[in-house]
Amino acid sequence: MLLDDVESPWTNGPYAEAARQLLQQSVHPLRRLVSRCTELADAVRGAGKPWVLTHGQMHGGNIVWTKKGDLLLVDWDCATIAPRERDLGTWANDLDPKTDDDRAAYSAAGEPPELDPTAIELYRNVSLLWTICADTEVFRSPHDDDADARHEWNNLRTALSSLEV
Repeated sequence: MLLDDVESPWTNGPYAEAARQLLQQSVHPLRRLVSRCTELADAVRGAGKPWVLTHGQMHGGNIVWTKKGDLLLVDWDCATIAPRERDLGTWANDLDPKTDDDRAAYSAAGEPPELDPTAIELYRNVSLLWTICADTEVFRSPHDDDADARHEWNNLRTALSSLEV
């Protein structure tokens, strides 16, 4: 696990050591988050609700309007069969229905109003972990100080700052 490799300095690029130090400060919250994901996954599997085709990266960059006014959902490389809440619980996508108005809007779009908050929490947490792991891999590997690295650095800092200490 990447958390086992935060004691020795990382030297693969300009953000490597700073990323290691951030992760080192977040080891306990990250381990708690992994444990929570395990608990939630067991509960979601045990719920016995039907699974559906899910997109996996629901955000504005993957929604395209045609000239005819048709809405297209693009970039299906993360699609899989899962609880439908997978697309609602993605971290930082603002689709997580939190209020009665949010749930009403989701239901008006043709979906049943009954959502599983456990599944939404699971996928929000899994998405957060995925972001942290992907960005950490960038900084454990050789990298430069360029626009992409700065973007990933901001993502990692934002993701780690959202953890409960």
